[in-house]
Amino acid sequence: MKAKRLTALALAALMTASGTSVAFAETPTKDKPLTFYDGAIGEQLYMMDEDGYIVAANNGDFAPGDDIYLALQDYDAASKRELDRINAYEFLDIGDKWVDDIDVVYKKGKWIEQVATSKNYTTKGFAIDDLNGIQFESRSTNDATLIEEAKKAIVSSSKYEAAIVARRDSPKYVKDAWIYDGDYYPTEDAAKKAQEADNQQVTEEEFDKLYETVKEYYTVGTETVKSLNGISKADSGFIWNNTYYADKNSVMQAQTKVWKKYDGSTVLYKNGKNEGDPTDGSVGNVATSGTEELASGEGTNIWVNIDPQSGESTRYVDVNKITNEDFAKHLSCTQVLNEVYFDTTTNAVRTDVVYHNNTAYFKLSDGSFAGTDKSQLMSNLSAGDEKEIIKGTAYYHPTTNNIIGQTEAHNLAKTDVDTLISGMNRNNISAGTTIQTRSGSPTGSYDGYVSNSGFAYWVKISTEKSTSTKEFDLVGEIGVGSTKSKAEDNTVFLDVTLTNRNWNEDSFENVDSVADIEPGQRAVLSFADDADDVVIEFGDDAYYEFNARGQGRVNFAYNTNFDRDFAYDYDHANIDFINFVAEPTTNKTGTLYIYADEDSYIYEVTSKGAKKINGAYYDDDEGAWVIRTRHLTSYAISDRRLKTIDQMEDDKNSSSSSKPSGSQGSGSGNGNYKPIPDTGR
Repeated sequence: MKAKRLTALALAALMTASGTSVAFAETPTKDKPLTFYDGAIGEQLYMMDEDGYIVAANNGDFAPGDDIYLALQDYDAASKRELDRINAYEFLDIGDKWVDDIDVVYKKGKWIEQVATSKNYTTKGFAIDDLNGIQFESRSTNDATLIEEAKKAIVSSSKYEAAIVARRDSPKYVKDAWIYDGDYYPTEDAAKKAQEADNQQVTEEEFDKLYETVKEYYTVGTETVKSLNGISKADSGFIWNNTYYADKNSVMQAQTKVWKKYDGSTVLYKNGKNEGDPTDGSVGNVATSGTEELASGEGTNIWVNIDPQSGESTRYVDVNKITNEDFAKHLSCTQVLNEVYFDTTTNAVRTDVVYHNNTAYFKLSDGSFAGTDKSQLMSNLSAGDEKEIIKGTAYYHPTTNNIIGQTEAHNLAKTDVDTLISGMNRNNISAGTTIQTRSGSPTGSYDGYVSNSGFAYWVKISTEKSTSTKEFDLVGEIGVGSTKSKAEDNTVFLDVTLTNRNWNEDSFENVDSVADIEPGQRAVLSFADDADDVVIEFGDDAYYEFNARGQGRVNFAYNTNFDRDFAYDYDHANIDFINFVAEPTTNKTGTLYIYADEDSYIYEVTSKGAKKINGAYYDDDEGAWVIRTRHLTSYAISDRRLKTIDQMEDDKNSSSSSKPSGSQGSGSGNGNYKPIPDTGR
């Protein structure tokens, strides 16, 4: 807050504390036919809108040059002559030089006559008790406003959530339920059926049916293939002889005949019973002598089956190329074990199944095998400890009567509560208890006040114009009376700040890159300490680029108002204007782009007429006139060439010279003419 502002507030506080001078207004009488409204209502500020109608305003809405209005009440029995004798006077302690004129006027508007009483209200009459007894304060006397304020008070209260929970846990949503193994059932019979299904014994017929389904297929990756007579692929690794092996090498080492990897130290030959080239993954017989020698490089992927008694090599295989089917088919295996995952409708079946040769093995949830024969399997597949049925409660959907979760029930209950709140009326609000009468009046609103409208008397305070970025305070008393001395006894305290700033525009503070300004908008900009290249967008009319490092506050307000005085001298042309009202100057030269048609002409507007702009040029890519400047003024964009003040001055000089009529020159006196270029294209 500025030092001057602190001084103003301190002054007001001092006057109040000393009891010497904040004079409160009186009811109008014959001797005082115009007075301010009772209490501190005279602090209510007003301004004229664009239609010429006086309306409530806020402190901060007034810029230098604006008119400030204060409402007056008049004595009904007073004659017009008596009322017209009353004048307004200012007794300001701060800012009197910013008052251009003060007067009493008779104009149309809407004014506040009385501050409404503030009351404490309570909600009532709801079917859900938690929605009752919620208090809120209001100064409004309007039923619709009170209802909306009550709704906001309910939703923001902690009792709102309590009401939802109460509704959720009411008999509408909570009913009896039977719980078995963590699942909820609407009837006891349904829970018993689930219990019976879970505890039933697996019959031999069911087992055989299941086995016939399982034994024909097993799963490898995402493909289902026929069962094989050999080693089977597990989820990872292999199963052989009811034992899991991590890789093919491990399972081959565990077979009846020992498999050893050929290391290339001896030469192996194919014999006449050759069944194929080992490099393609097929199988053949190998002897220590033969007609065809294996290349040494092939031996690194060859496994040789050594007979443990004779020591002869009988088979070989390329394990990197052989398929699972070949692996099971050609190795010396006598058993197959396969793991299967499947879904079924019977509760007796566990999560997965393995089978071994022609006897099924079921894998239990703990990873162990269920048994080695049918009877053992059937016994292990039967239920263990019997779980009991417990009676409890559950949430039900009120329409479908299906059991639902707590979250769904909570959302349904919230809808119920919100429907009750949205349908409330004035009967759901108490009559209200008076808790205070306001002595002040926040400006800019009629809510909570008794107001009236029509033609009335007002104090009009006209202020001096300025495009400054500073703030100017008006602090002191305003009085009305037939004389200045009588007005000193009929006053109200005034505290108003005049400013060109837009208090609601945060984006105009500490600008560091881009700011957008609309025509007619207040636009006092401050810049960040580290601001560098900044772009100021002026609606769809122009933009300005400049280096803002070290730049102080600047008033960039602009408009596109038509300049009648300027256009009067150029009635042959269609002209548009862009006016920078404060004619701001920046620390560093920037570039101004003004959007216009390619065949247009641009000039600077002066009180004497159009002035050419040195260095201005048209940029086809931007579709705009480009001007290098640090001082923004007012500009005219014309569809025709305009005579500039330079040409007018030349014409004046030419008419007073001895040159032949119609000639123009540069002043050299040699009679040669070089036309002065116009700014346009």
